[in-house]
Amino acid sequence: MRSLIEDDPSNAELFQLLGKLYVQERRYEESRDAYEHSLSLCPDNPWTHLFLGNWCFQLGKWTEALEWFQRAAEIMPEEPISLTCQGDVYQRIGNFDLAERAFQEAVRIAPHDSAAKLKLAEWGEYRLEQEVGWDKSQHFQ
Repeated sequence: MRSLIEDDPSNAELFQLLGKLYVQERRYEESRDAYEHSLSLCPDNPWTHLFLGNWCFQLGKWTEALEWFQRAAEIMPEEPISLTCQGDVYQRIGNFDLAERAFQEAVRIAPHDSAAKLKLAEWGEYRLEQEVGWDKSQHFQ
């Protein structure tokens, strides 16, 4: 990877890949540095914003993760992934109304996106479990 970067040091996508490799190796600070460098090369790349949001999410930095996901949504409003990521953060911090809105909005803007529909369905199951103590494992064996 380093030789590819040396050959093409202005390629933002290579730094995204480097960041992902560092995450896999649990080299979190180096991964963040790679993502931030990618962002410096291409500030409006929504995927780098998503990668940074995921980085923060993995480390429990909820507010920062949400900011990255919101920025990605501003850059690519037609893609549901940034909304489902926001929903994940809201769910994790216990803001269930905003989580539900984010998952529903993801399906509204991309009604045929299977990942968005799956997230909304999983959200519905989660809410049932929280509200009435319903456990799907007892009903679908």
